[in-house]
Amino acid sequence: MKNDLISIIVPIYNSEKYLKDLFESINKQKYKNYELILLDDGSKDNSKEICEKYIKENDKAKYYYKGNSGVSDTRNQGIKIAKGRYICFVDSDDIISENYLSDFINQLDVTKKEMICCKCKKIKNNDEIKHEIEDKIILKEYEEKNKYDLIFTEYAGYSVNKLYERDILINNSIFFNSEIGMCEDLLFVFEYLKYVDKVKCLSTTNYYYREVEQSASKNLKNLKWFSIFKAYNNINKDLNLCSPFFINRYYYMYNYYISFAKFRLKYIKKESEYNSIKEEIKLQAKRKRKNKYKNFTTIQKIKLFIFKNFNYIAFNIKLKREK
Repeated sequence: MKNDLISIIVPIYNSEKYLKDLFESINKQKYKNYELILLDDGSKDNSKEICEKYIKENDKAKYYYKGNSGVSDTRNQGIKIAKGRYICFVDSDDIISENYLSDFINQLDVTKKEMICCKCKKIKNNDEIKHEIEDKIILKEYEEKNKYDLIFTEYAGYSVNKLYERDILINNSIFFNSEIGMCEDLLFVFEYLKYVDKVKCLSTTNYYYREVEQSASKNLKNLKWFSIFKAYNNINKDLNLCSPFFINRYYYMYNYYISFAKFRLKYIKKESEYNSIKEEIKLQAKRKRKNKYKNFTTIQKIKLFIFKNFNYIAFNIKLKREK
């Protein structure tokens, strides 16, 4: 087994309910050569006390308290602090399997620049977690233009459930864009993929993402959600790097988010904010027409037609089904 140091970066904000589960899952890691970087983004609950107690029991863990500046800035500080050859991110309300680090490190080819991914499973607060154990890890591998495809597969554009090489991040100034409140992960992963030769996707489910009802993405009044278009517009600059599959999915999701933005706009009550966002949506809709991509499947066309023309009904039904 390779024995390189892995830095686990955990941004924390008011996470007292979940830290015990997180720490238990970290303590069970089969791969022991790691450092745990706990970055408290100005929590107002008991997160600080819980973390300070934990670092006394685990000499691999370091705790940093900082003023509130958002998850992107917090992760960026973690990247700069990290001493490991490799970096992975874990959110403070999530859980990892005991094989999370070991499966990553065992699949690495140190002679190549790679990204390693595992499957991610969503859980609700009261779900009993049964880790899925596989005797044999099956790999999907992506190279060249196809490596970007993983963003629109089950492995998604999350920053978690992936292993990164720290030197690639530092040498190419790849950090999270703190001006983007939605899909900042996707943009970060996309930028990183430019500098790797190969992506390996593991068949194992080693990351458990907790669905929190009051999350920023589910809050229909959250103004930061509309920054999603900044992420997509940044990716648009480099679409020539990507496969036809990626381009198709990119334009489909871009069109989908324009319809979703119009739905969310109904929940913005402050007039100045409403007018500003309305103009932004108009601008994005114009860009959509300029960048029209015709190779949608029949199902994609039907869905986009429904979301556009039956906006309020369609999204209300979709959101109820997701609860």
